Amino acid sequence: MSAVKTIAARLKEIVPKKTVLPEKEWSQYAVDGKEPAVVVAPAKAKSVSDVLKFAHAEGLSVIPRGNGTKMALGHPPDRADIVLLTARLNRITSHEPADMVATAQAGATLADFQAALGKENQWVPLDPPHAEATIGGIIATRSSGPCRHLFGATKDLVLGLQVAMADGTLTKCGGRVVKNVTGYDLNKMYVGSLGSLAIILEATFRLRPVPLNEQCFVASFDSVPDAGRFAMSVLNSPLAPISVDAANANCIDRLKELAGRKTPPTAPAVMVGYDGVAKATARFRKDLKAMASDAGASGTTVLKETALQKWKLAIRDLPGAMTNSAHHMAVKVSVLPTELSPIVEACDSAGILCRAGQGVGHFYWEFADDSSEHISTLYGNLASRVESCGGHITVESLPTELKADIPLWGPNRGDHLLMRAIKDKLDPKRVLNPGRFVGGI
Repeated sequence: MSAVKTIAARLKEIVPKKTVLPEKEWSQYAVDGKEPAVVVAPAKAKSVSDVLKFAHAEGLSVIPRGNGTKMALGHPPDRADIVLLTARLNRITSHEPADMVATAQAGATLADFQAALGKENQWVPLDPPHAEATIGGIIATRSSGPCRHLFGATKDLVLGLQVAMADGTLTKCGGRVVKNVTGYDLNKMYVGSLGSLAIILEATFRLRPVPLNEQCFVASFDSVPDAGRFAMSVLNSPLAPISVDAANANCIDRLKELAGRKTPPTAPAVMVGYDGVAKATARFRKDLKAMASDAGASGTTVLKETALQKWKLAIRDLPGAMTNSAHHMAVKVSVLPTELSPIVEACDSAGILCRAGQGVGHFYWEFADDSSEHISTLYGNLASRVESCGGHITVESLPTELKADIPLWGPNRGDHLLMRAIKDKLDPKRVLNPGRFVGGI
């Protein structure tokens, strides 16, 4: 019996047999070209624990996977023995509307979670890319969207977690109430750790009421600096918008295509989302129009109802649309908001969407071929500008064969040593996602 079949056979003795997927399906879960020796889909936390205990004892690697929307992130794994799917851990386990908290298992999709919460006119204020993204995947990759501006990042919304450690131990951190200050805030250690420290099994979130009468003010400009001035005016004003996004002409073109719109014009634009009663939204429109005029806007429009929903879906689906070619690169940068405009202006060959209030920029390139020298040059130019202003850079998507030529998590920093020390403490046998995260941990 081959080693691969031995692993599968032994797992069937440890967990329910249907937990182990048929061998013919394993190849579709390859990670950066590396096919797993076996694929499992546990339906219970105990089965996840049992798989990890087995892997830990046998020196095997385990790669957690939700719906695969962010599997392009990170280095190719050093080993790919077991891919563990969370899809069957998909229950919404509790919702307390009066307390505005809810708990869902890691394999539940955000869309299903939001639909359930919407019955009580509530939602978890997360709007990351990809409609099919799972709760666990969003947390593990620290994914977020436009409404991060007002409501905070993923780490700010998670109240508690249940996780499975590398040796199979099941632990909990945080709690199921908003006011919880007991002990260390370990939630934030797991958020964005790419499944390298533990496998997320369940998460509790703080909720918000569904936005009332939501609208989006779109201002177009003849130049990136003008758009940047308007964005900074909004950020420095007394207004409290839900989102402040900016896009260059290349990105606006693709957004119009996705939303099925002919406007706004193909030019740099700033998009400000807001909500409220009629008097509040009227004040938003009045103040935003005045600030846009002062910044030299060439045109403005207000999106509502159906038009707004299509535009929001276009923003959500943009990363997938910009990386669906065989030759592409998607890069995220984080700098001070005041530093974004000159970086965007210098990289006009990309499609660029920025979360202006957070200083986060998403840069997308598509290529006719996979010339590694050309891609390295583009990355190097962007990285040097980001580093010069003390920012961070992460490659979110790149063809596997080019990953060896690019520092995917940016240059080594002092905190990389701390992250490695935490990894060595929690997963000394390097069971979870070995080699994929920062510094190859």
